[in-house]
This record gives sequence, C-alpha cells and structure tokens, in this order.
Amino acid sequence: MQLLQKQKMSKFEFSEQAEIDLLETVTYISQHNALAAETWLNKIISTCYNISQSPLMGRERPELGRDIRSFPIGRFIIFYRPIETGMYVVRVLRGSMNLDQIFEK
Repeated sequence: MQLLQKQKMSKFEFSEQAEIDLLETVTYISQHNALAAETWLNKIISTCYNISQSPLMGRERPELGRDIRSFPIGRFIIFYRPIETGMYVVRVLRGSMNLDQIFEK
C-alpha cells in the first residue's frame, strides 16, 4: 500500500482498517481485471482528496460513531472523521454491508 502511505502526507489519512478494506477490495477486483482495480483505487483516493478540501460535505452518521460522516462512491461508502488538517478515513465499505453490525465492533 505504498500509494496510500504517500497520501498520508496530504490532507487525508487512512486508518489501518480502511487500508485493509482497500487492500481486500483491490485484491478481489484485480483477480478479474487489474486495470479496473487500479482505476477503482485511484477514484477512491481522488475522492478522499476532494472530501479533505471540505470535510463537512459528507453526511453525518451519529448512529455509527462520534463525528463519523459518510460519502458514497459507486457501490462503496467512505466513512471518515473530519480532522483539523482534513479527514481521517475510518472504513471504505460496500454500501450493501450491515453497517450497524460492522460499526458496533
């Protein structure tokens, strides 16, 4: 996840769990289409950069945790917390997952 490490110096940062989410998704997609996996990851990163410029633009999700916001991107949802320098990405999940159960942990 060298690409993600470079982005940490930007205005957004990924949690360890968000990096695992991304790695699992990229691995799955690349089994079928490596170019699609790279395109998907680049779209997630560029969306995170855009959100970090105005981190309050995502939907508030108090039912999932303190200061959690979400922003949809295709079938996925980026869950994050606004921080002083931009945003901290908590998870990147498929929207069809049981979010309440995931965030209970």
